[in-house]
Amino acid sequence: MQMNLLKPIAFIGIMAFFSACSSTKSTKTAKTETKEEVVVTPPVANVNALQVDPHLQNGKTINLKVGDRFDVVFLRECIGCAEVWRITNIDKEKIGQMESTYKNGPAAGVNGGSQDHIFHFSAKNTGVSTLTFVYFKDTRTITFDVK
Repeated sequence: MQMNLLKPIAFIGIMAFFSACSSTKSTKTAKTETKEEVVVTPPVANVNALQVDPHLQNGKTINLKVGDRFDVVFLRECIGCAEVWRITNIDKEKIGQMESTYKNGPAAGVNGGSQDHIFHFSAKNTGVSTLTFVYFKDTRTITFDVK
């Protein structure tokens, strides 16, 4: 009789063990997925900003009003290359620069690849100002006329 009681108790113990392992595993998976989403999706500071394409508007003038926000977006900038897009000319009296952000980078844990480099600005004072970006020997210059 004792043997008959041990079999169901052993079975219940084994099932409880596997159930506990199973729920722990799914919790870790859920946390990992959430963590990856946060890493892959960086915030964008200027949600309502004018988007400036530096390749299409190179050499052109863009009209702004004092207080307007605008972003200059360089698509598919190389991660880990010797150069990145950088500003070589800015009139800080007329154009305010905020911290750059990045979007559409590689998945978490992947080395290299490309990402979108977004420069954030605001028009501070009236006047004409030129903004110049350089990437290796490639130059993009955009003029802003702030009214």
